[in-house]
Amino acid sequence: MVAIEFALMLMFGLIPLLWLTFTGVMVFAAKQSLTLAAADGARAALRYQSNVDDRIATAETVGKARMAWLYSFSNTAPEVIAKANLSTCGDTAATPSRITVTASYDYAKAPLFPATQFVAGMLKDQAVVQLPPGICQTN
Repeated sequence: MVAIEFALMLMFGLIPLLWLTFTGVMVFAAKQSLTLAAADGARAALRYQSNVDDRIATAETVGKARMAWLYSFSNTAPEVIAKANLSTCGDTAATPSRITVTASYDYAKAPLFPATQFVAGMLKDQAVVQLPPGICQTN
């Protein structure tokens, strides 16, 4: 009788608890990776580049590199998008130009732990950097 109770507690108590704990840890690690990818991509856009298009390409490349473990683990393509807000083409600090780096991962489409797609949907993070005044040329 004790063996049956132990088996039931293990099956319906401990295993689901561990399953949810590991799922939470993996979702947290994925979210932290997205935060790191967006922030590092935005920082990379501030490094010296000859034009805004090169800054955007560098930001996307660095962001994808920071999420390499996530995408090799889940076998999905990386999604890092960098966009420049040059509508004001700010030459002064009053009208700044910005680059926004967005990193996202669809957990529901490719869960990191089996049968946990219901835990989190689209994970997303973004970082914004202000370009120095006068850096608006796009070619």
